[in-house]
Amino acid sequence: MILNPPCDAMTLYSSYDNCDLNDTLIKLERRIHDLDRLGEDTYKSLDRLLQARRQKPAPSLFQRARLLLQRSPIPVISSPSRKWEVEDEEIEQTKHRIARLTLQRQETSTQLTTLRASVSAYRRVPPEIWSMIFQFCLPEDETYVRPNITTAPLLLCRVCRVWRAIATSTPRLWTSLSINRNWRKRPHHALLQQWFQRASTLPLCLEVSFTSPHKSNPHPYHDYAVLQLLLSCADRWQRLRLCTTDDFLLQAILDNPMPLLHTLEFSSNSAIGNLNIHPTFAPNLRTVTLLTAPLSLTPLSLPWNRLTQLSSRYWTDVHAHMEVMRRCPNLESIRVHILHAHSTHTPVLPPLQMPLLKTLEVVALNGSAMGLILERLSLPSLSELYLVVPEESPEYGVSGWPKALVDSLVERSSCQALKVYLDGIDVSVTGDNFLPVK
Repeated sequence: MILNPPCDAMTLYSSYDNCDLNDTLIKLERRIHDLDRLGEDTYKSLDRLLQARRQKPAPSLFQRARLLLQRSPIPVISSPSRKWEVEDEEIEQTKHRIARLTLQRQETSTQLTTLRASVSAYRRVPPEIWSMIFQFCLPEDETYVRPNITTAPLLLCRVCRVWRAIATSTPRLWTSLSINRNWRKRPHHALLQQWFQRASTLPLCLEVSFTSPHKSNPHPYHDYAVLQLLLSCADRWQRLRLCTTDDFLLQAILDNPMPLLHTLEFSSNSAIGNLNIHPTFAPNLRTVTLLTAPLSLTPLSLPWNRLTQLSSRYWTDVHAHMEVMRRCPNLESIRVHILHAHSTHTPVLPPLQMPLLKTLEVVALNGSAMGLILERLSLPSLSELYLVVPEESPEYGVSGWPKALVDSLVERSSCQALKVYLDGIDVSVTGDNFLPVK
């Protein structure tokens, strides 16, 4: 029984370019099937030989002696003992044949496994497709990606060598990053530098959270090194969130040309000083969000006339908000927080015309305070109006809403269609349907 030697795994893989993958895999599977069949037949032959041997009587002492003499140089006439020797040789040959078949099956099975692995999904799918798939693996609930080995993109680099190569060569996976105070450590500084390199030349979305060096940072030099690395790519900032109580550090970040900056967010638990952005440093700035309550809009020096979206959590009176809105004639969306319903400034001027404003969100401690700003505006493009009483207000859920002033705003502005959304307001106070109001 003669079998062809098994094919080499690399030969099979190279043949994948000239024949269909399924044909190659079928050939290997068929070969394993043939080896299993031959092995089964050989085992049956061995069983028959052993069974025939057991049915024959064992040679006598005299026959054994003759068998030994047969192995001597002296020729001896053949006898029944010679048949035992022939049968023993046949049994040994059958056992060797089984061993060869077993080895060939193991080699073929290894080749099949190797081929399947070499042409697995990551090789059959183009790297460009994997790159697009990897981008959908980024955390959806994080605007700024926090480096974590259990989530993308770092997780993608730990699967296999091929995935790591694809992930590190996909710049869009590395354009978002959250940098906190722990980045002052040297290993994190190296990772930060590598992160920016992988982003190539694409615009960056960064969250920068630093504490004052003189308060809690025992290694200010490392923070300075991180700051220098950040400033080196200021021309690529597209979205920036700053979380710091250090006025000097904050101004050092803003005193840089940021030609791509579109969205700027401030977030801090403590009040900070004046913020100044030179108009030529951020020519494309359109959105400003103040996530910190103690930060007032009044002392800020921003390119107001270019802003299209403005949101502030600073609680102040209507007059302060109106002053800011007058600076922003191109606003399309604004969120204001009104502290109280009392105002020393009477509306002697005509309503402020804001022709581009489409979304207005008014957050007030009580419903009556909302009317103070609604009666001072004329918004012909307004399509969405949000009136909110926050949960921390004692009037949450019981405050009424100024329906008459909303109707007056609609009539004064000649709104085509307006949707009014209420939150924390008792609609039963008026008993009218409030979505939409026309």
